[in-house]
Amino acid sequence: MLAESRLRALRKEDADSQDSEVVRLFQRELRLALREYGFSSLPVEEVTISERTLLPEHGGFELSFDINHGLSASDTIRAKWAYYTALATLSASRPAAKSLGTLIMDEPRQQEAARTSVSALYRELSEVGRHQQVIVASSADTEDLDTSLQGLEVTRIKATSGHVLEAGTPHDD
Repeated sequence: MLAESRLRALRKEDADSQDSEVVRLFQRELRLALREYGFSSLPVEEVTISERTLLPEHGGFELSFDINHGLSASDTIRAKWAYYTALATLSASRPAAKSLGTLIMDEPRQQEAARTSVSALYRELSEVGRHQQVIVASSADTEDLDTSLQGLEVTRIKATSGHVLEAGTPHDD
């Protein structure tokens, strides 16, 4: 019995250290994305990922993607982008990740986020699309999209009231 309980404790310790490493990497990706998207409502280095909930926090309080924490509307959107792209990037780099391999975003330029932030998002989504499928629906102006997508490998489908963008190689099943 004693050996069995020790073995369980060792397994738990290994899982905990692996989990902690994944959270650390997730936090690093989140912070990189926040900086890239121009997030400025809070010091980026103070934004963490909770090991318990895997949600972003500041000062021990969950950000919850709302404006209750003093985030501007644009930074709330940037925080969402950063969270989802960090999660997609991390899951693509971890062979054991249980990810569907698809990221779907609707109307990324909500709250009229700055064009430079949106362009940074599209660059990141294009990179994520190298490892998994990314689909974005947008009603952005055609000229704005032309500018933001310049030089990126994406498929653009004109829809009745907007555009659908896809990054990534379709899988043959």
